[in-house]
Amino acid sequence: MKKGFYVGLGIIIVLILSLLGYGFYLNQRSENQITERMNERRLPLHGAKVTTRSIYPVFKMDLLNFYSNEMVDATALVNGRINKFFVERNGIVRAGDPLVELFNEEVALQLRQADSDILQAEAALTRAQNTYNRYAQLVEMDAISKQNFDEAKAEFDSAKARLENYRAKREQISIQQSRQIVTSPINGEVLRFYRQVGSYVLAGNPLALIGNFDTLHFEFEIADNSILQIALGQNFELAFPNAESFSKTYGAHYSVGNRGKQQTFPTKLIEISPSVNQPAEVRKLTWEVDNSTGLLEPGFYDGSEIRFTTPRKCLTIPKVATFDNRNDKVYVVENGVLKIREITVGVTDGVYLEIVSGLNEGDIVITSSSAGLTEGIEVEVIFDEEAN
Repeated sequence: MKKGFYVGLGIIIVLILSLLGYGFYLNQRSENQITERMNERRLPLHGAKVTTRSIYPVFKMDLLNFYSNEMVDATALVNGRINKFFVERNGIVRAGDPLVELFNEEVALQLRQADSDILQAEAALTRAQNTYNRYAQLVEMDAISKQNFDEAKAEFDSAKARLENYRAKREQISIQQSRQIVTSPINGEVLRFYRQVGSYVLAGNPLALIGNFDTLHFEFEIADNSILQIALGQNFELAFPNAESFSKTYGAHYSVGNRGKQQTFPTKLIEISPSVNQPAEVRKLTWEVDNSTGLLEPGFYDGSEIRFTTPRKCLTIPKVATFDNRNDKVYVVENGVLKIREITVGVTDGVYLEIVSGLNEGDIVITSSSAGLTEGIEVEVIFDEEAN
C-alpha cells in the first residue's frame, strides 16, 4: 500500500518538475526571440527622394518700405497770401498745371510804378531823338558846333538806355507776378495741401505735396548664394497673401478694385549692389513695382512675397527635411542607416528647396521630425508619396 503511494507521489513530482522545466525553456526561448526581433527592428521614418522638378520660387519678406522717386513739394517762389487753389486734394495734375494763386500787393504796386517809369522814359526818348535828329541836320549846315551835336547824341543814347533799364525792371517784376501762380513740378496727384486760403507764406515755403505712384521702389538684402538664382531685369510678381485690402495713407485714387490678397503687382529687379562681378556675402537688391493700379503708396507693408513668374527646373527636396528650417543640414539614409549631410540651398517655393550642393538625384532624405534622431540609427523609410 505504502509502496504504491510513494510510486504515485514520485510520478507526480517528476511531472511537476518536467512542467516547470518546460515552462522555463519556453520563457527563455520567448525572451531570446523578443531580443532577436528587437535587435532586427528598424525605426520607421518618413522620407523622400531628391528629385529634379520645376518650381516657382518665392522670396518672403516680413516688412517692405516702398518709396517713390517722384514725390516732391510745390513751393512758393515769392512772398504772398494764398488767394485760391486751382485743384482739390487728390486731383490729378500735369507738370506746369496751376495749383495755388498767391497775391502780393507790393508786386502790383511795383508793376504800376514800372509802367509809369516806362511811359516817362519813352517820352524823354522821343524828345532826345527829335533833338538829335534836328542837330544832325544843323551840324551838316555848320549851324551849330560839333560839341552841341555830341551832347544831343549823348542825351539820346542815355534816354534809350534808361528806357531799356525800366523795361528790364518791369520784366523782372512781371516774372515775380507770374510766380504768384504756383504750378505742379511733376505729373501726379495732389496728395496734400500744407496751407489754407488766406495764409501768408514766404518764398521757399512748401504749399502742396505732389506724388506720382505709378512706379514704386523697395530694397532688401539677400545672401550671395541666392543671387545666383535671379538675374538683373528679370520679371516677378509681388503679392500680399495676408492682406484683406490695401489702406491709403494719402487717399490716392484707385485705378482698379481693391482685391487684397488676390492682387499681384508686376515687379522687376533693377539693381544689384555690389554688382555680381564683385565678391560679397550679402547684396542689396533694388526692385521696381508697377503700381498703375494705384493700390500701393509709399510706406511700410508687411507679409509680402516676390514670386517667380517662370518656373525654375532644379534639384529639390521638401523644405521640411532640413534641421529646424535652418536649411544647412539634412538626415540622409545610406544603406538603411541615418547620416547627417551638410547642404547648400538656393531658392524655395515654400514647399520645396533648391539644392545647390550636398545631395544628388535619388538620395533619400528624412522628412520626419529630426528631434531625438542621431547618426547611425537603422531606419525603415516610408516614402511620403506612399504614405499619402
